[in-house]
Amino acid sequence: MIFNAGRLQPLGFVRKLHGFNGGLKAVAQSNALLNIKEPVFFLFDGKPVPFFISALEGNEDEPILFLEEINSEEKAKIFLGKEYFQQGDPEQQFSTDQLIGWSILDKGHAVGKVLGIIPRPHQLLLEVSRNEGTVLIPLAEEWIVEIDEENATLNLDLPEGILEINE
Repeated sequence: MIFNAGRLQPLGFVRKLHGFNGGLKAVAQSNALLNIKEPVFFLFDGKPVPFFISALEGNEDEPILFLEEINSEEKAKIFLGKEYFQQGDPEQQFSTDQLIGWSILDKGHAVGKVLGIIPRPHQLLLEVSRNEGTVLIPLAEEWIVEIDEENATLNLDLPEGILEINE
């Protein structure tokens, strides 16, 4: 991993501890998605220090971060009140709020339009209007084929039967 301090994007801050096993209850200050595959950075003595996320709970607005090697209340206290960051190019950052009004495609075929985003503890759900009514589609990174900002379309590769679950 190549680190570029100029590309750190603030995502939120740690509000309080969660439990006794090192959980950090945070408040998101940005609509940018937290990428659990990439480290989060905290500033110590003015220098960014990376920590990998071992688990993520809560929701998009108030995530609960569990960091590798931070497994006690004592170790977690040093993060209280600290802002956390992730690397990213602000020009390439994408907010899920932008998806409202977008067209959803499944393997290139029209599914419907995004009416809203529903945060759930482990993922976001897209509320999509269809001719048959409204369906909820999990926003799973592994299902995303293409994000076309120019045409406001999100092309997905949905598992068979997912659209019928809500009917």
